[in-house]
Amino acid sequence: FPYSGSAAETLAVMSPQGKAVPIGAYYPDGSVVRWQLNGCGTYTLKNNDATFNDISKHWGATYITFLASRGVASGMGDGSFSPNQPLTRAQFITFLAYMSMEDVTKYSSDAFSDVTSGKWYYHYVSWAYTNGITKGTSATQFSPEARVTREQMARLTVTFFEYMGIDAKAICSAQSFTDSNTISSWAQDGVAKCQTMGIVSGYEDASFKPQGNATRAEAATICSRIISYALIMPQ
Repeated sequence: FPYSGSAAETLAVMSPQGKAVPIGAYYPDGSVVRWQLNGCGTYTLKNNDATFNDISKHWGATYITFLASRGVASGMGDGSFSPNQPLTRAQFITFLAYMSMEDVTKYSSDAFSDVTSGKWYYHYVSWAYTNGITKGTSATQFSPEARVTREQMARLTVTFFEYMGIDAKAICSAQSFTDSNTISSWAQDGVAKCQTMGIVSGYEDASFKPQGNATRAEAATICSRIISYALIMPQ
């Protein structure tokens, strides 16, 4: 609906239950707010500012603030976000689960021997496995505490889009990375699609560094772009 105001990164749509709607954004250039409904009821707008003491001069500050204001990402409990700290596979799956707006507590799975009931990520990983978003790192392992790689994030993003019914169409020209031959075979399609959708990009030297570990700031950037893409594509 039409809207004109300020605080584009922190302006969030609040659900009837008072929670920030993950798939929502304010577009100042078009003076409009868009969001994906999560049930019927009265929705409101709120400047849901999420402030961290270590991101003011960080390149990813806008993306981090955007994602945190929508309840997808949170800090470290001491007022910091630790943007340069590596993100784990379980943490990235949790980001995706929050964006799905699903109640993950109804999901349970014993598919992975290293994801057991009682772990904080148990229901999130169960949700992802049950819905075909992940197959794990082996037939019996998910490696929840392992650092998520850039190619893993790309692959998980594509399978997340498939689950959500988001039409993954290209909006950018295809780019060839200088290290494309090092991208794992199972991740090549995911990296290519995410690049043409504007979800991921390379470094200044035109490399992608597929096995490089993603930082919390990089993950926040990717998830922010997922939200923006989901809002403009038909579902």
